[in-house]
Amino acid sequence: MPLPKRCVLFDKYHTRMTLAQSNPGNGYNWLFLAGGPGADSEYFNELIEVLDLPGNVWLVDLPENGGNRENSEYKVDYDFNTLWEVSLKHVLKSLNNVILVGHSFSGLYPLLFPEIEQNLLGLVIISSASKPWIDQALKKAKIKNLPSFEKEMAEFLANKTPETFHKARKVFVYYYFTPETFDKGNEILFRGDFNFHAMNWWLSKAPSINFDSLLVPSIPTLIIGGSEDCAVPFESYLEDERYRKSNIWIKEIEGGSHFPWLEKPLEIKALFHDYIRKISNKES
Repeated sequence: MPLPKRCVLFDKYHTRMTLAQSNPGNGYNWLFLAGGPGADSEYFNELIEVLDLPGNVWLVDLPENGGNRENSEYKVDYDFNTLWEVSLKHVLKSLNNVILVGHSFSGLYPLLFPEIEQNLLGLVIISSASKPWIDQALKKAKIKNLPSFEKEMAEFLANKTPETFHKARKVFVYYYFTPETFDKGNEILFRGDFNFHAMNWWLSKAPSINFDSLLVPSIPTLIIGGSEDCAVPFESYLEDERYRKSNIWIKEIEGGSHFPWLEKPLEIKALFHDYIRKISNKES
C-alpha cells in the first residue's frame, strides 16, 4: 500500500527522509540526496514533479543539513567528517531497491565510499565531478565572460562567516544558471534553510579528496550534466575514461546548466525513464 504523501521520518542518527511521492511501480525507493552541502533537499521539488517516477521518492537530508537540525541553531562543532559517513551508510541500508540520486556535492560524496554499492540497485549522478574541477570552472567562466568572484572569495577566506560566504555565493550564482533560467534558478538556490557550517566543512575537505580512489560503479548508473554548467563543468566525466563502461550511461544536456532540469525538464525525464527500462531489463 502506498505511503501517505509528504510523511517525514527520522532515523536514529536524525537523518530526515521526506516522502515526496508514492507511485505505482516496481518497489523502487528513489533517494534524492541534497547537494550543497548545506542546502535543503526541497530544491529538488521541481525535478521530482516532472519526473513522475515509479515507487517511493524520498528527499534525504543528513543531520544538520538544510532545515534538518535538532535545535534552533546549527551545531557549530558538528563532526560532518565522521557522522555524515555513518548516517549516509545507515540510510542506504534502511530500504530495499534503493536508487540514489545525487546532485553536485551529493553526486561526488557517496563515491568516496565504494562499499555503499552493495546497498544500491542503481545510481544517478547529476552535475558532479569525477576529478578536480576548479580549473575547468574558471577556464569555462572566463570564456563565457562571467563575473569574477575572487574579491568575495578572498574576503570569505580571510574571515569565514555566514555573511562573507553568502556574499560570495551571490556572485557565484552566475556560474550555476543560464541567462534564461537565472531568475528561477536564483529563487531555487536561495530557497529554504542553509547550513553554512556544512559548506565550510566541505570547502576544507574537498582539496584533500583522492579522486583516483572514487567508486567506479558496477551497478546501473546514469550520469547527467549540462553543457553550460560553469560551476562543475561536465567535461570532468566526458573526459574520464574510467567511466566508459557498459553499465554507465553518460549524457550531456545541451544548453543545460548546473540545474539542467530547469532548461530541459522533458529531456531529463526521458533519460530517467530510459534508465528505468534498462534497470528493469537487468532485473528480468
